[in-house]
Amino acid sequence: MSKDDTGLMEQEIINEENTKIVPPPVQQQNQKSQTTKIQPQKIFSAFKNILISSRKPKLVTLILLFIMILVVYFALILLSQRQKEIPQVPSLTTQNFSPKTSQNPQVSNLNAQISAFNSKLDALDNYQKKLSLPSTELDISFEK
Repeated sequence: MSKDDTGLMEQEIINEENTKIVPPPVQQQNQKSQTTKIQPQKIFSAFKNILISSRKPKLVTLILLFIMILVVYFALILLSQRQKEIPQVPSLTTQNFSPKTSQNPQVSNLNAQISAFNSKLDALDNYQKKLSLPSTELDISFEK
């Protein structure tokens, strides 16, 4: 195709296809992470080499147990600090509404009958003393 055969829109599309995509410039965050003085990978590999080359397995085991105990201890400390940061939920106050009781004549009559019956029961305290105790025969045998 020649330039005369293509229109303006087609020419722009061809130009966009021909241009290479330029990557965005590297930010300063990568430079900060590379300038750390402590390199945990080197420390870990050196510690690993020391443990592998050691000829005393009991000492290696004790060191590893001590390190594991320290890691668990610090993890528990971090977990306990996170629990203190839980926001407090404000308590809701509720009002107790007691229903208004209307004096119904049937209810008041029933309450009077109940109080009369209770007074009669209180008067019958001696009634239980007059009753004889039940007699039971404790000599039970299963032989014929």
